[in-house]
Amino acid sequence: HPTASLIQRLVNRLRRHSLIDDANCTWDYSVSEFERELGPETQRITTKCDYVERRQAVAISLIWRTLSNLKVVSFSGSIPLRLDPLVFQILQDSVTRLATHNLRTLTHIIWKCCDIDVIPVIPICTALEILDINFMTTYDEQSISRLSGARIPALHTARVRLNPCDIHSSNLFTLLLTWFLPSLRALSVISDAAAKDLNPFLSQRGKEIEFLRLTETSTFWYQDVNQNFPHLHALTQFEAHVETAGPFLAISKARLTHLA
Repeated sequence: HPTASLIQRLVNRLRRHSLIDDANCTWDYSVSEFERELGPETQRITTKCDYVERRQAVAISLIWRTLSNLKVVSFSGSIPLRLDPLVFQILQDSVTRLATHNLRTLTHIIWKCCDIDVIPVIPICTALEILDINFMTTYDEQSISRLSGARIPALHTARVRLNPCDIHSSNLFTLLLTWFLPSLRALSVISDAAAKDLNPFLSQRGKEIEFLRLTETSTFWYQDVNQNFPHLHALTQFEAHVETAGPFLAISKARLTHLA
């Protein structure tokens, strides 16, 4: 029957995208549901928690443990590290396990939790195409050396939101500069001020960038836009000082198809 077939397709689609929202979630039932049937079928999972306590952390860990065919993972939440370090450890281990179990299928990571650094698991996600993260971690030389050299050949889009307190010390782009990212074409950097290592990253990787979004002005060197970004089709920049838009528009309006 056509109606029955449509309903079944909708059910299958819902199963492929599972939403776990702490505001309307019965954790015990959700764990049981995933353990029974949803885990292997789920291709996209969205987990939202305003405040992750130990009960939620354990449930999330059990649910993520069932996932083996995941394409998209989205997580947002705040973790009380000072109040309960075990919560942090449970979720950090769960993220690593999730990436390991889905390294050949995971193509899209949306990570809105600043309390857990997802970057260390990215190198094993070799099929990753889109990375969308909130970032609040400081990398020293030892950390950069340990995480350097990753090969993510399919990654074409990266969106990074930098914490204002870590803009001058995070060294995220210093690390990314050591990674093999041949397909990267779209980059969005959301920050209140310029990350100290973003300009060196753009100077070396800008020649392949086609779409660039910045939320501050001091990163971009207007006089060299055509040389450093020969394939740039679109630039979105939220101007802090209106006068900086003039020279850029005069130099580059023939090349760009969009300027906001």
